[in-house]
Amino acid sequence: MEYVISVLMNGLQLLAFIWFFDACFIRKYKGAVFYAIAFAWLVVECVVLNLEGNVLSPFKALLVPVLLLVLNFVLYQGRFFFRVFISIAMYAIFSALAYMIEFSVMSIFSLQRQEFVYNKVLYTITALIGTGCMLLFSKLAGRLYMQKNNHNQKRNWTLITTIFPIASILILLLLYRVITGHELKSLFAVLCLAMVAAADIIVLLLIDELKRNIREHEMLVAISERERQQKESVVALSAAYEAQRKLTHDFREHLSVLSGLLQSNQISEASDYISQLQEAHTERILLVNTHNATIDAILNQKGYKAQNSHIEMRFETNDLSGIHIHPTDCTIVLGNLLDNAIEACQKLPENERWIQVSIVRNFLPNNQIGSVYISVLNPSAPVKIVNQNIATTKPNASFHGFGLRNVKTILEKYGAEYDIAYENGMFAFSLDWPDRSL
Repeated sequence: MEYVISVLMNGLQLLAFIWFFDACFIRKYKGAVFYAIAFAWLVVECVVLNLEGNVLSPFKALLVPVLLLVLNFVLYQGRFFFRVFISIAMYAIFSALAYMIEFSVMSIFSLQRQEFVYNKVLYTITALIGTGCMLLFSKLAGRLYMQKNNHNQKRNWTLITTIFPIASILILLLLYRVITGHELKSLFAVLCLAMVAAADIIVLLLIDELKRNIREHEMLVAISERERQQKESVVALSAAYEAQRKLTHDFREHLSVLSGLLQSNQISEASDYISQLQEAHTERILLVNTHNATIDAILNQKGYKAQNSHIEMRFETNDLSGIHIHPTDCTIVLGNLLDNAIEACQKLPENERWIQVSIVRNFLPNNQIGSVYISVLNPSAPVKIVNQNIATTKPNASFHGFGLRNVKTILEKYGAEYDIAYENGMFAFSLDWPDRSL
């Protein structure tokens, strides 16, 4: 009977662990596979923990957090150190809750620890109450976590964090009473355990608040980067429009002069005038013309930016006038990729600076969704690519690296396939972008 109750308790505690982990991490598996692995873990836990009879043994105090960490690594996804922290913090909170209830019962019935353990009925009821508190806490943690993410309520942590020094003082007093041989009052132990549990919970909340602030910071920087790209495109379009107006105005004047020369039968003078015009307009208004106003604006704007840095930018394009991809998304992706390429080339000697840009629309028959192939190739200093990510080398890393992140976010939204490669001094970003609107 005792073993049945022990397995039942461990099973309920496992459910509390799963609920708590669900509030912090994403599951690797779904359905029967997930619960089959969890059941196997429960069997291992029951066997291992029954090797030691003492509930408060150091063996169990060290082993349970390790088992929890193994459970987390097998069933969930997340960062290593955060997994370690959550596993240990969860064990500390659950242990504090369980022992707090036990000491409360011992105080109410004036029982010593050994007497309490030998009273099987009272001990079992107390364990069930403790396990129920674990389940309730895990369920509340999940709901509060979701509500906090939905409402993003602000908190004033200054007063709340004073619980840490208070908990430290109480723990010191508890240790002093144990070491000096004074009689340990159960209510005092309950107070200490309650403060420790509260401190652990506040640590969890602080860590989650920090993560939320980091996400907000990243969103603000990403929005700022998108605004910068859009502003540059507007400036480029305005400049192209002004240049076109000036060219149209001058063109009328030139036509008037040529018309006068031809009417006067001054053929030679008209020919010389045309030659002078050709020499005076060697620079084209548009470096590239794709018949798409947005793409032309960003390509020409970045092209002139590259020219100012003595970088040769070569273009390979076809007619992009009918693409369905949202113009804002095109601006962000192309702008960030070309900015990164220009920045990489600026670090090289002038005779090694060049960028090859390919944007080719692939048409499919029968109204099927085509794609736009984009490739940016440029020489670069060595870069390290891990899991399609590049670590920024700028001094304040938290404020950088969002350009490529913005690009990947947009491409993933469209379901585009992309690849980042560095080989033989050449960096390449290539992608196949489904030609559809979202």
